Amino acid sequence: VEHIYPQNDLNPGKDWLRSLDSWNTKTQDMNKKRLTLGNVGLLIGQENSKSAQKPFSFKKEKLRDSNLRVNADVLELEKWTTKEIIQRGSILLSYFLSEFPED
Repeated sequence: VEHIYPQNDLNPGKDWLRSLDSWNTKTQDMNKKRLTLGNVGLLIGQENSKSAQKPFSFKKEKLRDSNLRVNADVLELEKWTTKEIIQRGSILLSYFLSEFPED
């Protein structure tokens, strides 16, 4: 599991700080969503550890390279803010409920 916005709330990295500033998004708001379902993507093996504090554009590329359907919605996004995290949480919940029904 890869945290798209870095899980380290003390230091998300300078690339993320620049991006958040350009997206008019506060670090404090992102920190509240960093450990939620909507902030994760699936990466295989070393791709996860290589992605740690990399910028959103890098993580999108790695998610695209994974060819996992569960990552598809992130590939269409230009930014990663609390709004996108909340929307992704709903998308993932719907995906999991359809893929793993309570039979």
